[in-house]
Amino acid sequence: VVASIGVLVLVACVVMGAVTKKIIRPLQDLSRATQELSTGNLNTHVKIVTEDEVGQLAKSFNAMIKRLRETTVSKNSLEAIVEQKTRALKEANGTLLEANLSLKNLQELESKFVSMASHELRTPLTSISGFAAMMQKYGERLTDEQREKYLGAIVSESARLTRMINDTLDLKKIQHGKIELIPTLIDVKSL
Repeated sequence: VVASIGVLVLVACVVMGAVTKKIIRPLQDLSRATQELSTGNLNTHVKIVTEDEVGQLAKSFNAMIKRLRETTVSKNSLEAIVEQKTRALKEANGTLLEANLSLKNLQELESKFVSMASHELRTPLTSISGFAAMMQKYGERLTDEQREKYLGAIVSESARLTRMINDTLDLKKIQHGKIELIPTLIDVKSL
C-alpha cells in the first residue's frame, strides 16, 4: 500500500510538473507580458511552447503586440508629417499675408493713379468740348482770330490728351515687358 501511495505521489508529481510546464508557465509568461504591455513596453514577447489554446493565445498576443508597434510607429510618423506640414502652412500663410498687403498697396496706388489720370484726362477734354461748343453755337459771330484761337486750343488740348494716353499705354507696355529700350547717345549740350 505504501508503495502504491509512493507511486501514486510520483505519478501525481510528474503530472503536476507536466501541467505546470504546459499550462501554468505559459500562462505566467503571458501574464508577465501583459503587465509589461500595460506599462507601455511594446517590445515584450511571449514564448510559444504549445499549439493548444494557451499557445494560440500567446500567438494572438504576439500578433497584437506587433500591430501595436506598427500603429505606434505610424502615429509617430504621422505626427512628424503633421508638424512639418503645419510649419509649411505657417510659412505659406506668412507669404500670403505679405502678398495680400502688397496687393492692397498696389490697389491703393492704382486707385490714386486712376483718380489722377481721370482728372488729367478731363481737363483737356473739357477744354476741347468747351471750345467746340462755343464754335458750334457762335460760329458765325466769331472773328477769324477767335476761330483760330479756339481751333488752336482744340488742337493743342487734343495733342496733350493723345500724349497722356500714349504715355499711359507705354507705361502698361513697360510693365508687361513689351517695350524694348534701345539706349542711344545724345549730346547733352544740344538740349
